[in-house]
Amino acid sequence: MDAIQVITMEKLLVNLINNATLYNILENISLHLPENYELIAGARIENIHLYYYFITVAAIGDAHHIKIILNIPLKTANRHYCVVQNTRFVDANF
Repeated sequence: MDAIQVITMEKLLVNLINNATLYNILENISLHLPENYELIAGARIENIHLYYYFITVAAIGDAHHIKIILNIPLKTANRHYCVVQNTRFVDANF
């Protein structure tokens, strides 16, 4: 049985997910949101730097896999929410 490690970080780092990849993730999420929901700063490339401040990150992994969990803020006209995006990296080295 492999040991599982959980790492929690406060903020998303640029060297973890680059601007282009983060933009693609946010654009994909925005296309699948229910009606009246939107990303807190929109899905425009000029706002990408704001998400490095807004998104919180956790990583869960074992000897063979690592899963990155992003808490991404959402909003409606009256409320703010969080959506979780999971990304799986196979055979990652620790």
